[in-house]
Amino acid sequence: SPRRKMPGDVDVGGGTNAVPSNAQNVLVPLSEVTKAINSEREAYDRLLLMLLQGSTDLKKSEDGSVSLRSSLDAVIAESKEKDKIQTNDSKLIMQLSKNLETLLM
Repeated sequence: SPRRKMPGDVDVGGGTNAVPSNAQNVLVPLSEVTKAINSEREAYDRLLLMLLQGSTDLKKSEDGSVSLRSSLDAVIAESKEKDKIQTNDSKLIMQLSKNLETLLM
């Protein structure tokens, strides 16, 4: 797998990094190690913050969806009830019309 270029790495042939023959004796300054660790830690913290914010946004969206779904269910139930009332009213009007027609004959 590819490695990061570190101080002391030797370029060989095709531009790939190769481990020098004296790899056991390569020293990396502690300040460089500390910088790399701090940089990776900052990147990790940014990523973690993005994930936490995304999680909060997802929770809000899910809550909104649940709320809209319950509103939709309520509207559908109300619509069905109004349809029943309208059907009953239509039947009553038909009955009254027949009764009126019978009275007028």
